Amino acid sequence: MEILRLGRERLNPVDNLRCPNLVKWVVNDNRLDPEPTRGGPTPGQSITCEIFRVTDGITHLGGDGWYCVPCYPDLPADSDQWPTYGTLGLDPVSATASGLDPGGHILPIEDALGIIRAAPHVNRHLYARPVQMAAYPFVYGTVSFWFASCEKYDGVYGAESRPSHTPSHHGEIFCGGIGCICSSGPVWFVGARHDLFNTRNLSFHPDEPAEHKKYLHCLGLIYSGKTTNLLDFIESFGLDLSDRVKWVVNDKPQPSHTLTIGSEPSDLDPKIFWVKMLEKDTDTEWDRFVLVVNNKRTKERFDTWYARFSVEIGWLAELPAAYIALAPGNKDPEPSSINLWEGIRSPGKYYHHTSVYEMRSAMTPNGHGHQACYGTNGVLVTQGVSAGTADFGHWKNFARNAKPWGTNLPSHEDEDVKPFIRALQLDGNPSKGERLNTRLTHALMFSGPHIDKYLECRPPIPNSKPLLAPGTVPTP
Repeated sequence: MEILRLGRERLNPVDNLRCPNLVKWVVNDNRLDPEPTRGGPTPGQSITCEIFRVTDGITHLGGDGWYCVPCYPDLPADSDQWPTYGTLGLDPVSATASGLDPGGHILPIEDALGIIRAAPHVNRHLYARPVQMAAYPFVYGTVSFWFASCEKYDGVYGAESRPSHTPSHHGEIFCGGIGCICSSGPVWFVGARHDLFNTRNLSFHPDEPAEHKKYLHCLGLIYSGKTTNLLDFIESFGLDLSDRVKWVVNDKPQPSHTLTIGSEPSDLDPKIFWVKMLEKDTDTEWDRFVLVVNNKRTKERFDTWYARFSVEIGWLAELPAAYIALAPGNKDPEPSSINLWEGIRSPGKYYHHTSVYEMRSAMTPNGHGHQACYGTNGVLVTQGVSAGTADFGHWKNFARNAKPWGTNLPSHEDEDVKPFIRALQLDGNPSKGERLNTRLTHALMFSGPHIDKYLECRPPIPNSKPLLAPGTVPTP
């Protein structure tokens, strides 16, 4: 006969017919009362254990939230927002057998207040107790929940303290606990202007410094003078913050809210400022953001490039179809009988964001090339900054002054690489090219309108040729 599993116990109706009192017995579809005696069923009888009521482990109430204990004593003691046994669905039979009120509080509010007063330095308290959930007094599980005193507050705070990091003003505000009825205010959450800044929309790169992962906002600027007022980048709701905040830029304290930029940076070499906004009296961090100040020609050169290649698209038809995945073990998917693609390697650091493999096509007759990028699973990335791109200049013709295949062929660096670096800098990414632009100095944070324009002109899927399965020989 099948062994029944209840929680951590195994009950064998043949060898031990007296199951613990969390079950009822059913013989030939008839419930037995009392339970059957030892000796087993008679021939032809079927006998099973029917679960009456079982819980297992810990039941945590309130999800990720916490229950609010009011900061004044006139909240009705029977508030339905405070957790009761009814929250657990305690049935009347189990409640009666356990001596519990199904609507009663698991922890009386008065007792919760006593716990808070005994440990005022603790922000949140976790309460847990066993739960009797069956008609007999056996313990089958535990219930727990967080609670805290109602957190009334008003004044000025930083947007960094909010989960959304969004500046806001509230004439009245609740503390956010479950069942909270205490309000306070007004409250201002000041910080980087979300109508001005780009908010990080790319996943964290594993090699990005941990401290930099705390920066969620970036902004690409065009140089307009030797100084700028950092308060112009802050949503202050009309408050005068000049004497209430202090600034740390590139890990150095600033004497005022006037940021010295200095002379105009060179094209492709913007000035990058990692800015922290702190409350002056407490050093509490109110917000942080990155400013990327670009040369005036950077925007002009990118716009000129886009005007050309947004309409010059005939060359894309020359490029071969990419393989939709690498071969098993992330090996070369192209049959050895053809040579439209070079071998597998890794993209330059921080290029193509989190892709880990790339394949480059052989050069077309007019000096163009194609790049395919793949994730850790060996699957082709077909969109976004992690994807490979069409190359107007084949990578072997990297620099205009070092072209092994002929002086009339397009430069990969001038026509593909530099325009991409300008696009990411104009979108506010704190990154530059290094090692002759073969790698980037920092991971991308944000993919915005300039990167979108770049991918429009250098698409990951350049033409209508169908993608190839590993091992497939392309048709002419």
